[in-house]
Amino acid sequence: MFLLAVPLAAGVWAFAAFAGRSDEQRAEAQLIAVLRSALQEYAAERGAAASRATAVAARRDVQLALLHNDRRRLARIARTLPRIAFEPRRGPAIGATRGPASRHPVEVFVGRQRVGRVVAAVRFDRALLRRLAERSGLPAGDRLVLRHDLPATVTIRGTRYHAAGARLQPGKAGVALVALAPSSQVEGAGAGARNRVLIAGVITLGCLFLLLWFAAPAIAHGRLLRRQRDQAARVLSHLGEGVVLVDGDGIVRLWNRAAEAITGLLAEDVQDRLAVEAIPGWGDVVSRLPNDADGRSVGVSLALPAGERWLSVSGAQFSDGVVYAFRDLTSERRLDQMRSDFVATVSHELRTPLASIHGAAVTLSSRGRELDPALRERLLSIVVEQSERLSELVEQILLAAQLDSGGLKVERERFDAAVLARKVIASSRPRIPAGLIVSLATPPEVPLALGDEERARHVLGNLLDNAIKYSPEGGRIDVIVAPQANRLRFTVRDQGLGIPPAEQERIFEKFYRVDAAMTRGVGGSGLGLYICRELVERMDGRIWVSSEPGAGSSFSFELPLAEDVLAA
Repeated sequence: MFLLAVPLAAGVWAFAAFAGRSDEQRAEAQLIAVLRSALQEYAAERGAAASRATAVAARRDVQLALLHNDRRRLARIARTLPRIAFEPRRGPAIGATRGPASRHPVEVFVGRQRVGRVVAAVRFDRALLRRLAERSGLPAGDRLVLRHDLPATVTIRGTRYHAAGARLQPGKAGVALVALAPSSQVEGAGAGARNRVLIAGVITLGCLFLLLWFAAPAIAHGRLLRRQRDQAARVLSHLGEGVVLVDGDGIVRLWNRAAEAITGLLAEDVQDRLAVEAIPGWGDVVSRLPNDADGRSVGVSLALPAGERWLSVSGAQFSDGVVYAFRDLTSERRLDQMRSDFVATVSHELRTPLASIHGAAVTLSSRGRELDPALRERLLSIVVEQSERLSELVEQILLAAQLDSGGLKVERERFDAAVLARKVIASSRPRIPAGLIVSLATPPEVPLALGDEERARHVLGNLLDNAIKYSPEGGRIDVIVAPQANRLRFTVRDQGLGIPPAEQERIFEKFYRVDAAMTRGVGGSGLGLYICRELVERMDGRIWVSSEPGAGSSFSFELPLAEDVLAA
């Protein structure tokens, strides 16, 4: 009890001190608010003075008197205008305000000639303080004074005041407006709040100790149970597997943090609700679990708001219901699917060239002497073409493996993009069918790009080969190289089959093909665009596509300009 009383008493004392300081700060804040209101009224006085000076400067008689330096006339005018002075071009000021004041001069021009100034003044005197006090609603007992310093406290005629001030003139010796509040009021507010909190705290502590005295056994037992529950909750929250407790009525009573992360369903959206309503597909999960309660797990697929998830779920019954544990198998499932797609794609891509090479080789071996030279030459060209296709496929697989392992080195060098584009088009000429036109468009001067020239050639060549492959009905392919802001953009635009909008975000994924079933007769390994994206990003660039089905596609990628990078 003593160990509990000491921190509680210290807390009450600290809170009382805090309450006292808060009330003192509130009183000081009120004093600052009074000062701000007075400063606003002073700003209004200055604005009125500036307006008076502007109005006087616009008077024709004043302009003529200043133009002719008619001092008598200016003196007569000054006597009718309080707190207004004139400063002709020659001689002393007329009607100048004596003593400290805030002065607001306005230049007077006749035509383009400056003839003098009109000065309006706001005098720092008791009348100003009286006006500011009346307009700012100064509380009873508070005062406004003018000083040359900014004190924290002031004693006037034996009375001590808290002070808050602000300069009305620049400089350390400038006049300052200071608002004063009796220190007895400020400190008394804090002392009153402190005493009230102390009295309330003592009464509360007494009642609390009486309550603790009678409730100590129950509190100890409850503390033990709470510690056990907290420990169990911490264990469940740090498990890597999702844990769900469903009671006998089918209502979710527990949904741990791992379950939230795996399914994307928050605990507040699931707990205290029927499991079959809160969790999509939960009825199918329960129906597929074995009834022998031996902890065996089953694999199920759930269509969740975050997407499809493959889960391994097991359940165990106890007195309060059934505890289900599940873990996410989506990544493993996706990896298995990717491996299956890779094997199927590579097998298909290898089968065609191998069959062509085997057929041509068997024909040449068995009937080589009987064949005419043209057919023999054609069979040899098939062997060469399909061998190159096999070599290209193997090279893509090896390059993708290097990209995945991080072992591919990308150089950063300056190269001529226009020359590179011409070489890529020239090397693709033998593969361009009749009826398909490939053109190059570049500005007269193309700045140098920064990147790996060989990798950039690979990317541009792959995009051009795709454009040729997906333009079976001919048409036109435009290769465009041009600077865009601080980047150099390569674009390959065709009039071919096009890409559906739903597929455009996935074509840069590994092994993904738009026409996987080859219904349009266009094959591929699904690695080309993935390699292009990886190479471009490793050269600090970006790649994208815009397309409409049946209207062609436009693939673009950008690389940094050599001049901008070197300048930076």
